[in-house]
Amino acid sequence: MDTTKLYQQALLAEAAYADFRNIDSTDDIKTALITSGLSSAQVDEFTTNWTVISHR
Repeated sequence: MDTTKLYQQALLAEAAYADFRNIDSTDDIKTALITSGLSSAQVDEFTTNWTVISHR
């Protein structure tokens, strides 16, 4: 496994702890991710490459 894949998996794992209730826009997603502890750079990476479809 290369470091890029490892980083992506770690980013997804960290994002899974965000509270995505009542998400209506990308700004809401960014706020939830920052509140959960991700840095601005990580949030930008996440929102560029991933989409929140469903979250429990």
